[in-house]
Amino acid sequence: MSNIKEELIEQMINLASCRTSPEEWSTWRNNHNKQLESFLNRGEYLRLRPCVHGFRWLPIVRSQQGAIKYLDDGNILYVKENSYQENYENELEEFIKANREMKKQR
Repeated sequence: MSNIKEELIEQMINLASCRTSPEEWSTWRNNHNKQLESFLNRGEYLRLRPCVHGFRWLPIVRSQQGAIKYLDDGNILYVKENSYQENYENELEEFIKANREMKKQR
């Protein structure tokens, strides 16, 4: 197995298990972007690409979903955790609260 494939699988397992921060994932992905683009098919590559968004957790939730699909398709064992989704939901709830407060103050 090539080094990039081993490293990619390790990163995907980390994503599925919520063991990397959004910033760590973004940095790793940016540093390996060309290798990923040439190694993965277009769909796999795009599913791992974090969306550009104002929230911190939503982009990694999307990348986690892509990693889980890749791991499932390859029959690679991992443990799925939900803390990214939970963090996103909390972040969204705080955003909604802040929006409501701003509207009340107007």
